[in-house]
Amino acid sequence: MRIDRKLRAGRVHARCVGFTLIETLVVICILGILASLLVPAVQSARESGRRAGCANNLKNIGIALASSHATNQTFPAGMRPSALGSSRLYSVYPFSVHSEILPYLDNSALYNHINFMAFDVSKDNMNASIPVAANATVLNLVVETFLCSSDSARYLLPGCSYRATTGPNPFEQEGSKWVGGGGAFPGLKATRSQEFLDGLANTVGFSERVIGSSESRGYNKYRDVVSSNILTVTTDVDSDLMNSVCSGLAGAFSSFWSRSGERWLRGGFEFTLYSHVADPSGKVSDCSAGGPIVEGELSGGSVSAHSYHSGSVTCLFMDGTVRPVAGTINLMVWRALSTRAGGEVVKSGP
Repeated sequence: MRIDRKLRAGRVHARCVGFTLIETLVVICILGILASLLVPAVQSARESGRRAGCANNLKNIGIALASSHATNQTFPAGMRPSALGSSRLYSVYPFSVHSEILPYLDNSALYNHINFMAFDVSKDNMNASIPVAANATVLNLVVETFLCSSDSARYLLPGCSYRATTGPNPFEQEGSKWVGGGGAFPGLKATRSQEFLDGLANTVGFSERVIGSSESRGYNKYRDVVSSNILTVTTDVDSDLMNSVCSGLAGAFSSFWSRSGERWLRGGFEFTLYSHVADPSGKVSDCSAGGPIVEGELSGGSVSAHSYHSGSVTCLFMDGTVRPVAGTINLMVWRALSTRAGGEVVKSGP
């Protein structure tokens, strides 16, 4: 009798040890709710860190620009041709602002390895490049300061996530056949701080611009540049016309520039320059003024600031301050922020 009671007690105890199916499901539901709350918080914290890292990169670029100006009494030109091409208004492989500020980013060794004499094109054929073996190593080196960790396009390396602005107009040069620029880094022109009549604090110098999709991945409106052929219709192309033309482009494009921002060493809209023709929201397709795009010929069009930071692009102003600018900013205000002497009185924030 006592043994039977002990056995029954043991069975009762055994039944009370585990969880029922309902209890298990409740626990799973609670864990799922906690995960749904925690994952966005973790992702938000990570993005906040990436945004801070991006701002720090731009801050370092700003310090380098100021140091360069203190040394040379000018900011670097938007595009620096090699000594072989210095007599030409434009060369297919000019050097970038980025290459010029390397000594002020604690990269003097890398700067000293650049052969500024070896990177040029034939006088007779703009598309026939002189062998660039002397810069082959430098051309493929990654400079982390020029990369934003929020942009996942690490397949196009060495990469350039931060670009210098030519201003609000659709061409790189000032004083060429098409009057363009007006910004901090207009083509081959090296500007001085005295030329910024709007104030260094009111003029954008650099901004984020996402890297291209690469040809194997297909056209991406946010990353790539398509051709408009507007120059075959008229050479009187201003910002409003260029923006209107780019706005009207739609569809799946078989020909487009997919290597945007692939290189930090080379100047031009292909890699290291951008314009304020369109706002930074990404709603308007980036497009060239000319025909099918090949490297070294994207000398006009609308190449805008874009970012994968939610709701804004991070901008470096010429006084060295770094501030986010909303993607929904008014286009006229956005253009005014890119002129160095437009006479506008604007603010990027509240």
